[in-house]
Amino acid sequence: MKINTPINMKQYRLFVLLCVLFVFALSPLLATAQNKEVRMELMPKTINVDETPIDFYDDGGPDGKTSSEFKDGKTSSVTFIPQVAGKKVQVDFKLVDIFEGTLYRQFIHVYDGTEAKADRLLATLHKGSTRIVKATNPQGALTVVFGSTASFTSNGFKAVVSLFTPQPMRFRDVTISHMQDAPLVAGDKAQPLLAFNVRTQETEPALTLNSLTVKASGPITGIQLYQSTSATDLSTAHRIAEAKLVNGEAVLDVGSTPALRSDDNFFWLGCDVADEAQNGNTLSASLARLVLSDGEHTLSTSQLTGERMVENTIFALEGTRQKRVNGELTFMSKKNTYNDNYEGGDKNRITTFTPAHEGHVVQIDFTKFDIMYSSRTDIGVRATFIVYEGIGTKGRILWELTSPADKQRGPGQTLRSQSADGALTIMFNPKDSHHTAKGFTARVSEYRPKAMLLAGVDVRQASTEGVAPGAKRQSLLLVNLRTEGNLQPITLQNLQLDLKNSLPAITALQLFKQPNATPEAAPSGNPLAAIDQAALSQQQDIALSQPLSLTEGDNWLLLCADVANNAQAGKTLDAALIHVKTSLGETAVQQGDPAGERRVEYERSLAKGDNGRIELDENTTFTLYDDGGKDKNESKGFDGQITFVPKTPGTVIAIKPTVWGLAATDKLEVYFGTEKKTKPDLSFSRNDRFDKLLSTSPDGAITLRYTTGKYVGSEGFALEMSAIKPQPLAISAVKVMSVAPKNVFKGQTHIPLLHVAVSVSGEKGELELTQIRAPWQGTAAVDRAEIYATDLNTTFATNSRVGSSNSNEGLFPIGYTINKAGEYHFWLTTDMPTTAKVDETVSVSLVDITADNTTVLPQTTETASTSVAQGISGTINVGANATYTTIQGAVDALKAGIDGPVTISIESGKYNERVNIPQVPGMSHTNTLTLRAASGKRGDVHIYHDHFSKGGYDPDQMSNDYGVVTIDGADYTTLEALEISTEDPTYPGVIHLRNQSRNVTVDNCYIHAPQSTNIQQKVTLVNMYSKNVANANNDYFTLKRSLLEGGYTGVRLGGTGFVSLLAEMGGQVVGNVLRNQGTKAIYVAREIGAQVEDNIIENETSTHNDFNGIDIDASGSVQVMRNRIRLATKEYCTAIYVRNMSGTLASLATIANNAVWVKHADNAKGKFASKLLTLKGGSSALLIAHNTLCMEGNEKDVTVSILGAMGEGVQLTNNVLQNNGKGPVYQCLRKESLATLQLDHNNLYTNGHALADVKTPVTTLAAWMALSGEQYAYNNKVEFASDVLLQPMSEKGLRHGKRAGMVSTDILGKARDISTPLIGAYEHAWQSPPTGITTPSASADDIKLSVENGVLKLADVPQGAVVEVFSTGGILLSRHALPANVDSLQVASLPQGVLVVRVTWTNGRWSKAIRSAF
Repeated sequence: MKINTPINMKQYRLFVLLCVLFVFALSPLLATAQNKEVRMELMPKTINVDETPIDFYDDGGPDGKTSSEFKDGKTSSVTFIPQVAGKKVQVDFKLVDIFEGTLYRQFIHVYDGTEAKADRLLATLHKGSTRIVKATNPQGALTVVFGSTASFTSNGFKAVVSLFTPQPMRFRDVTISHMQDAPLVAGDKAQPLLAFNVRTQETEPALTLNSLTVKASGPITGIQLYQSTSATDLSTAHRIAEAKLVNGEAVLDVGSTPALRSDDNFFWLGCDVADEAQNGNTLSASLARLVLSDGEHTLSTSQLTGERMVENTIFALEGTRQKRVNGELTFMSKKNTYNDNYEGGDKNRITTFTPAHEGHVVQIDFTKFDIMYSSRTDIGVRATFIVYEGIGTKGRILWELTSPADKQRGPGQTLRSQSADGALTIMFNPKDSHHTAKGFTARVSEYRPKAMLLAGVDVRQASTEGVAPGAKRQSLLLVNLRTEGNLQPITLQNLQLDLKNSLPAITALQLFKQPNATPEAAPSGNPLAAIDQAALSQQQDIALSQPLSLTEGDNWLLLCADVANNAQAGKTLDAALIHVKTSLGETAVQQGDPAGERRVEYERSLAKGDNGRIELDENTTFTLYDDGGKDKNESKGFDGQITFVPKTPGTVIAIKPTVWGLAATDKLEVYFGTEKKTKPDLSFSRNDRFDKLLSTSPDGAITLRYTTGKYVGSEGFALEMSAIKPQPLAISAVKVMSVAPKNVFKGQTHIPLLHVAVSVSGEKGELELTQIRAPWQGTAAVDRAEIYATDLNTTFATNSRVGSSNSNEGLFPIGYTINKAGEYHFWLTTDMPTTAKVDETVSVSLVDITADNTTVLPQTTETASTSVAQGISGTINVGANATYTTIQGAVDALKAGIDGPVTISIESGKYNERVNIPQVPGMSHTNTLTLRAASGKRGDVHIYHDHFSKGGYDPDQMSNDYGVVTIDGADYTTLEALEISTEDPTYPGVIHLRNQSRNVTVDNCYIHAPQSTNIQQKVTLVNMYSKNVANANNDYFTLKRSLLEGGYTGVRLGGTGFVSLLAEMGGQVVGNVLRNQGTKAIYVAREIGAQVEDNIIENETSTHNDFNGIDIDASGSVQVMRNRIRLATKEYCTAIYVRNMSGTLASLATIANNAVWVKHADNAKGKFASKLLTLKGGSSALLIAHNTLCMEGNEKDVTVSILGAMGEGVQLTNNVLQNNGKGPVYQCLRKESLATLQLDHNNLYTNGHALADVKTPVTTLAAWMALSGEQYAYNNKVEFASDVLLQPMSEKGLRHGKRAGMVSTDILGKARDISTPLIGAYEHAWQSPPTGITTPSASADDIKLSVENGVLKLADVPQGAVVEVFSTGGILLSRHALPANVDSLQVASLPQGVLVVRVTWTNGRWSKAIRSAF
């Protein structure tokens, strides 16, 4: 059954429309799909090409990158072969985006045919180029090669491959490429002048090149035509024509006419340069006519021109070559491509130069010479450089580089051939590819030999500088005898001079031969002639003792004179040259009197060697300079001496420095008298500048010797020398100034009221000041008045009290001795009693000063007055709810002054602020300032600040540095029970003292910062800074009972760095714990009377090379006592480093009762030794006694290191010196230094093979005692109770000590035996019971003991055990019996320091020493 369904016409039309639209939209895709796609692959392939174009890509396709598999020169190719008769293949490159670098690149080559042969290369595609390449071979095929020299990727290329129908080739145009602007050399062959490209269109039949007409100019002897593969290809392999110039034109007929290719056809023109070509000649060539197989093509010569210039420069190149010299040329080394040095290599570079003209010879002059030539034969490079006579390397050697002294100088003279052929040959071999120098440049020229003649006489003024009386060999004239010719040399016989007005000032003349015309050069060698004073005359003949044979060119002579010792200031030294007599006869000198002269001046620059003697009249001033004179620095490695003698009896030589800029190693030695003795009477260095110095010799003379170091030349000196009649010292003037403050406060002390300046003149004797009279006035009672002296310094200080009085009459007996002239400063001060009333007044004025029984009145009368003001005292509270919410606010409230003790009581909490405590008026030993935690418990108050701002550049930056807490001039200030910290390690200090903050105490504080070993992050936990001016130190500082953790340095004691100024004094570091600093725990820098006692220093974390536990430079009654040091840093370290400790015979500096243990880390990177005690040298009056030093390290580590000689009175006695690391006990750099120490009663032990190392090992005790002179030495190994205590388990072998000065107690404070004390830090061995450390039972191996935050913790304790905790003195501190089933225990509230823990149980015992923490 058939069913007919009617179709809606509207639906039908809509359907048709949609179909049409679909086909329309799809048609571009169908059209695109008609092109085939081919990609470059790793394997070569062949593709047949028909009428359908092919989209051709790199292996990444249309959107991807090229593959990294194309590397190391890897290539692949695609060959396209046409499949339609009569048509050929063409490739249209639409995009080329390949990688092209300096060293590495990708490349695309297109070859004509089915093979990639060099002679069939049609095109090389570069990045950014687009072009169509067409086949010309009969088969019509093209081969495309893609490759890369490295694994770089790129966007590759996109091209369309299709077929075309060949059309006849047509000429298009000619383009040129200019040559590099490189000079030509006479005689060069085939030098490129012009490269050009004959461009064509279409392919076949191909055109051929038949001839080329060239117009040329310049010294050209021939022209060649070459065919090449590219614009930069200048190979001479394919020469196709050559011709000679005829009337400036050359026709180059091509023999085998080459078929041209489609598009580019590259050629270049070469030329031969004539041998006679001169510098500056220009060679040019222009293309005039081009004849192809289709006919002649006329070219525009103005546009198709190339030219190059002749510059006769020859480079030293590998191989052998020969060049003719026509006139002159330049010969030089060739630079490498990386810098200005010459090319390296190990092949000979032989260049021969022959003269172009008969009767001439070749000569060479080097204007630059810098060739590698090592001073050693075993290392470095020694290049070869030889100049031979004649052709080749068989002739006579004229010069050869054989010395490092010549490597930058060269021959230093003209080298000229004397061979029959007149030639010179130079052989150069760098002998290395990498190590080269700047190379050489030389002028090579022709020379015609002739007889010598005197061409001229030149006369110059050698110097116009002033000369000093007594100066020797002072330059007057430089004379040059210029000769020409090298045959039959002439000789100099005589000079005639006019000495003008010089006779009164000179005592001798000398004539020297000089190597050059340098005016400032010293006379060279022995004189050619010398005239003494008796033979001097106005018209002076100087006859040479032996005629001087002159050389070709310059012959320089120097005329010198000796200056008379009594030459008067202003007298002239001058001369004129009148005649010169040679073997050719006498020659008149036309210009023999140059402008200028020398005058006698009373000043002189010191010269090397002996400068003779200078006599000075009374009250005559003479200035002596170092060898640099007024304006220049001194030279390095200088050594010169000079003597000054007074003419007038009764006068003496005086020295006053006016310039003093010595380097660190410079030294001025002073000898009283006319001779340099074995030892100088005085010696001065950079920091020892003196004011004035007089001779003490009976003849009044002084001899000076000045030496400088090898490495640094500084400003030097200027000394004012005079001959004076010494006068007795006497007061010449007294000036008085009021320095009284407007107000004072009760209890205030050392208040300066009057400043008295006493001027003293004279040169001999002493002046004794015996009394100052200054009566008191006003309504207030004077508690005490004092006179302080600051010598020549103008800054007030209380270091030197010279008188006192408590009477209103103001009579101050004083005893002050002055031994040299100057202005001396005294200060009258008063103390206000604590009973003084507000508004009471004090006044004082100076009446007179008595010196040597003579009373001197002040120039003016000055009265100092002040009045008592109301101050603050008592307690000020700081806290969230207190009067002040910030600590700084409370400090600022004191600025008006205090008149009694003030306490700033700080509530518990954290205070994020910086605190600056300035000088507060009224501060004294009674009016003190204390900042403390209100609770009295350390840790309850935490002051912190974590950002240090240095600000902009300031040359005086250190004086502006600050800390979290800065003591900024405040005296009698205490920080108590505070925690102070920063997390910013660039802070100069956590606590920072500056500006004469004296009598400051830090007590029971916790100070911490991040550990740092970085010199840019030098945070010091307690830091001090003093300006390098007099009396600016922070004296009498105390740090006690505090915990210091981290930082770069723990504490730095020390003031001014100038040794000429009074050092800081009275610093104390007592009873502290310093843990894990970065570089030093305690650093004492030039402190007087420092005390470092009872401290614990621990470090297990620092990675700094040579961490120091204590680094000290101090003098006076210094004490380093009862410190416990335990170091196990990551690198090598020194426990105690003594730069200098010098006491006095009445009060020895002391290092005693210290227990020191060091372990050198097994994994340390450094190759240096750890040391327990290092003595740098120079110490004196030092006692090192009763210390226990134990090393646990390796064979390099040392117990005691002696780096230099000591002063008088250094003793090392009663010490335990033990090395368990196989290293030596003693190490001494110089045997002579041992004699400067007194060694006795020490116990020495090492488990190594050498007891000492004094350049060579000392293996036995007897050998050591014989070498060092040490007496009563013992050699016993000490077993210690623990490495924490270092207390001996037994007295055996140690009860052999002797009484050691003031060391009457041990590290525990126990009395020493008077007759035979125990050697080491302890007077007694470890005693048991009750606190005995004994051999533990085997079952105790698992017991764990630790300390954390002051709490003692035990774990894994046997059941039923009894735990006891003792002090090192044997006092039972705690006892606990553990119940059943309990194996751990915590014990709190224990004191700081070393504790001994003992555990006993039914069948066992165990004990161990441990240090409790803060």
